[in-house]
Amino acid sequence: MTVKLPAIHLPKPVLLVSQCLLGDPVRYDGAHKQHPAIAQHLLPHITTAALCPEVAAGMGVPRPAIRRQQMGDSEIIALASSGAALANSLLSTSQRLATHATTQTAVAAILKARSPSCGIESSPLFNPDGTILALGDGLFVQQLRKHQTHLLLVSEEQLHDAESCVYFVRLCQLALALKLNLLREDWLVYLRKANALHQLPALGLQEVVRELSGESAELHYLEPLPFIGRGKN
Repeated sequence: MTVKLPAIHLPKPVLLVSQCLLGDPVRYDGAHKQHPAIAQHLLPHITTAALCPEVAAGMGVPRPAIRRQQMGDSEIIALASSGAALANSLLSTSQRLATHATTQTAVAAILKARSPSCGIESSPLFNPDGTILALGDGLFVQQLRKHQTHLLLVSEEQLHDAESCVYFVRLCQLALALKLNLLREDWLVYLRKANALHQLPALGLQEVVRELSGESAELHYLEPLPFIGRGKN
């Protein structure tokens, strides 16, 4: 597919990434969840801001497993083993990370699925008896949605191969170009013609991100977009 658009020169976009996905042994059991496709096909094209809200909250490695738990009208953080409530330093830490200067420069986040802090629409919310009530956002994701509404949010499960990683890089580059006001009218015409979701506010980028894991999604138009790296990253 040939795209005749003027090139856009961009620095690498800044992305928040869960540390466990980068191979850092920061999980509650002292292990990691390194993600080969992300390491090979995505990391070379971004500037990474690694974080683990639970470690940042001083919870240690290893540490007891925790869960989101409904308590009356409130959501608390509790021990997964017993349901006992914990002092919620994770909330204040999540608020601090979500408003940090580095977070404000980021255009996207790749976060660990099902985590009580980092899960995106996949974090279980439990009853005190251990029954799952619903799936939702982890505590850190809740704060990101509150304070950084522009961020593109994706779990590692959506970035399962080289193609999905390439598409996500392009969406992050589009988000950065939009943030820097670099998208000319010819680019906008092309994008809106290629995908009706780009008619939405902010080019509908978060809505397009949700298509990354859809087998029927036609995102090939993103791959040849002429972005050229520039400057120090």
